[in-house]
Amino acid sequence: MSDDIPSRGRPPRPPLGLPDTSDLAGVNAAEIAVVRLASDRIITSREAVELTQMLDHRRRALTDLDHDRRMRAIEKANKERAAGAGASS
Repeated sequence: MSDDIPSRGRPPRPPLGLPDTSDLAGVNAAEIAVVRLASDRIITSREAVELTQMLDHRRRALTDLDHDRRMRAIEKANKERAAGAGASS
């Protein structure tokens, strides 16, 4: 965020306490928390935009991991099905 470098005369901000983003539910909860922080004027709207952009990247990464996991499961099932069909011939 643009706040990584302390602003002139302003002490560094304490951690925002956003939820864990190890799954999509956590990312959704973090986005809600960011909106609340901005509406309560704890963070600026610019900071909220930056945080939501980072959360969007996190969401995409989690979705990509899920798609990869599902694709591997489908490929494994197809190989097992093909091996079973070949054994019964």
